[in-house]
Formats: sequence, structure tokens, C-alpha cells
Amino acid sequence: MKYFFYILLFILSSIKCKAQLDSMSFTPVKDNSIYSESSNLSNGAGNNLFAGRTLSSLMRRALLKFDFTALPQNAQIQNITLKLPILQSSGNTTIPHSFSLHKLTKNWGEGTSAGSGQGAAATTNDATWGYNFYNSSSWTNAGGDFVTTASATSNVTFAMFPLQFGTWSSSNMITDVLDWIANPNNNFGWILKGNESLSGSAMKFSSREETFYPKPTLMVYYTFPVVEKVLINEVNPQKKWIELYNPSSPSINLNNYWLSNGNSSVSLANVTVLNGNLTLDSAKYVVLNWVEIGQNDGELALFNGNPSNAEMKDYVQYGSANHQQSAAAVTAQVWDNINNFLPSIATDTLTFSLKGNNIYTSGKATNSTSFVTQRQTPTYKNLLCPPNLSLSGNIIDATYSTSGSLQMTGSLTPTSFSKFISESFIQLNPNTLIEQGAKFQGQISGCLNN
Repeated sequence: MKYFFYILLFILSSIKCKAQLDSMSFTPVKDNSIYSESSNLSNGAGNNLFAGRTLSSLMRRALLKFDFTALPQNAQIQNITLKLPILQSSGNTTIPHSFSLHKLTKNWGEGTSAGSGQGAAATTNDATWGYNFYNSSSWTNAGGDFVTTASATSNVTFAMFPLQFGTWSSSNMITDVLDWIANPNNNFGWILKGNESLSGSAMKFSSREETFYPKPTLMVYYTFPVVEKVLINEVNPQKKWIELYNPSSPSINLNNYWLSNGNSSVSLANVTVLNGNLTLDSAKYVVLNWVEIGQNDGELALFNGNPSNAEMKDYVQYGSANHQQSAAAVTAQVWDNINNFLPSIATDTLTFSLKGNNIYTSGKATNSTSFVTQRQTPTYKNLLCPPNLSLSGNIIDATYSTSGSLQMTGSLTPTSFSKFISESFIQLNPNTLIEQGAKFQGQISGCLNN
């Protein structure tokens, strides 16, 4: 078998990922129409909603309420659009008319009345022009209680074919929905008003009971907040090594992060970076050296700032003592049991590593069963024998073994003694620096897996 090195130049490209826009659709949980000519008319169970002023100068208003409990709690709403199918206009006119949504300030009901543009006899709990719940509770203001400033306004146009939709979307609608999510008891929905100063502006829309035409639909578009996730990926208490890993999509600046061990803590900006750098790209590693790690017993807590007022991002404990922050780690849900710890290590040839076949997408390794004890190799995904291996920065004096190719772009210091083992080939980038006095061994052979 031949022993050889290749010198290759690698061009790295970075891809900036945008937050994905998700959406959910909602149909009303209740809707109704109210009629100005009588407080005894309603249309709670009808197939249609009516709003505007008729040719005979009678006013109609439509009420709609949506339930947002199915929306993910951490969703960040970016846009909201309400679409109402337009089924008819007064005199079948195709002249556009203005319709506005207003936030209702009083609760209302939907009974079993089922009518048309003229309404039907109201039933118990129906909303009418005079009653918010027929006939037990009245609106403070006839025609409904609502915020006078419109949440959204849109020009609506009817056509015989194809089916047209009235569409409303605004930042005020987002504000309304956010308020209802925060205060569900205040969610009374919207009232839809047409141009009530103009006779013949009334239109018929589809209701939630409609079975042939589309139903009213409220689309909510949202993203999820970008969450920084950093894992304590490997620990060697004897050599004072800590390897961190970024399983999240954005790059993370670790200069403001802190490590803590009992009463000792340090900003990562003040520790020695052995491999990689503190601007930690997605799916990348950085290896640090901190002398305050307990040699046989201790703990490591990672914070996204000064431990006195920052969030604990990850935690690991080993040995049987000096676990002062274990209770706080349980509270932060980054460790599952204050008595669940890794054994102490008595040799500098081993390290605690997260299991390579697990996916820690939550950014949390919460117990000792997440870790294995293995040869001291800060490696790709912590596999004992990874399919490929790429080394950069100041390369630690350790044994690096892979079943595929080993690529190196970094530096070997005069005190280094590293072993590189690959089953296929080893590649050195032209910028690789091997300082005088450094020792290394390259070997093309079977992968070490113990």
C-alpha cells in the first residue's frame, strides 16, 4: 500500500439561510349577519354573510370570529390575510365598493337562524342589530360594539365569473390577532362594514356553513425565532479540553459566552482556542483549553453571557463531587438529574464525547447516557471512525482516524505530536503550517476504532 499526500486548494462558499415562512389557515369558529331594520332578524346558521347598504337603504353587517389556539406558541406572525368569496352584489353591479374590518369589543352569538339577504327570525343567543345575544343581552350601541378605527379596508368587486374574493391584510390585523392570542377572553373577532353611505353597496359573501363555494379563510404567515444552540460536545478533564458544537443554522459569536465550573467562571474571549474559532458556523466545532476544569471531579456549564444574569445553554458533570450548578441545570432543562453524572477519568488518552449516532438538534445533551468514553479525538460528529475528517486551526496533539479522507488546513506547533490515520488518503492544504520541532505521523491503514 502506498503512502502519499495530496496538496489541494479548497474553495469554501457560505450560504446565508433565510428564515422559512410557514402558514396556517383558519375558518371562522362562528359568523353571523345582522340587519338594521329589525333587532329580531339574524342569520347564524345561513350559508351566506351580508354587509353594506342595500338598494332600499337597509344596512347589513357581518361578524366573524377565529380561534388561534392551534397556532404554535413561538410563532412570530409576519402577515395575515382574510379572504371572503364574493357571491353576489346589489343589482349584480361590478362597481367596486369599500369594505372595512373593525375589531369587536363585545362578545356575540351565533344561533340556529338560517335566512338570506332579508334575514330570518332570530333564535336564542343569535346576534342581531340590537342584541349581542338574542334576546338576553344588548349591544351598547345598536349595530355592534367595535373600534371605530378600521383594522383593514379593501375595495371589493363582484363578478359573475370567475369567482372573486374580498381580501383584507394589514399590520393592524396582526396587532388584533396578537392581542387575542395574549388575551383569549377578549377575542370577539371582527365586524365587516360596507360603504353604508351609499345605497346599492351591499354584497353577499360565503359563510362558514357554505358547502358549495369556498368558506371564509384567514391565512396566518409566520416564522419561528432563530434560536442559538451550542453543545458541550467533548470534555477531557485531564488535558483541560472542551469542544463546543453548533447544531443550529446561524453562525454564533461565542466571544460573549461563558464557561463555569463551580465557583470559577470565564468568558470564552479569555480562554485559549486550540482548534477552530469563536465565530462558530453551523455544524462546526471549536476546541478550547481552560485550566479551571476539575481533573477528576467537576462540572461544566455553558452560558450565553455572564453566569450571574445569562441563560444556561448546556451542562455536563463528571466524577462524584463539585456539582454546584446541577440543580440550576435541571431547572434550565439541560441536565435531567442532579445525581446522574459521568465517571471520573484517570487517563489523559480518553475524553467524554457525545454519542455520534444521536442528533442533538435541541442544543441540549441532558444526561450521562448521551456521552461515551473514547479515544481523545475531537472528531467529526464524534464518531470513533468518521467517514471523512477535516481539521483546521491549531491542531491538537491527538490521534485523528477516519475510514475515508483526512483533509488538513491548520497549524502544528513545536510541541505537537499528532497522528493522522486514513484508509484512503490524507490531503494537506497549501496554507497548512508545520512549525519547526512539530512532530506528526501520517498513516494509510485501517481506521482505529477503540
